[in-house]
Amino acid sequence: WSPQAEVIYTISDGDGALRVSLCGGPALPLRPEGPNNAVLSVGSLGDIVFGRALVAEGLRVQFGHADLIFRRVTAEEGGSEAFFASAAGEYWSEDGACRLVIRSEDGAHRASFSDGHGASEVMLEPLNGRLALARRSVGQLPFAMAFSLQTDGGVIISTSRTRFLRFDRV
Repeated sequence: WSPQAEVIYTISDGDGALRVSLCGGPALPLRPEGPNNAVLSVGSLGDIVFGRALVAEGLRVQFGHADLIFRRVTAEEGGSEAFFASAAGEYWSEDGACRLVIRSEDGAHRASFSDGHGASEVMLEPLNGRLALARRSVGQLPFAMAFSLQTDGGVIISTSRTRFLRFDRV
């Protein structure tokens, strides 16, 4: 996770090959490049380069002109409860003209989005007291997003196409 990019990459070893997912989306194969890097090609947008050797602060990720350090996020004991204790409530996004409600119901953690055109709900998977992922399939298309609680009480949501969509507590 990077606070500068508000993005969560998940790197896994599947079938003997490194794979990466963005904000909880589908895992895509990485190709080795030299002894220290792995690369995800994203078509006309270029390559995302992941430094295989961890630097002291985390994992180095280069994409376009950005060169960022991503910190390792691990599941914390009690992270789910801590996330919902801080996040539960109603929010509004001025940029998205959208309402967000985060709630726990019957042991399930949910985020509901609504605007003048309709509503949608996703199940939340907290990673720790500050970060959560949500995944959903819309038809054949997988959709995933990362939730990041801010110190001022707001929430930032990022997807593979949208970054820094801010929701302020109502």
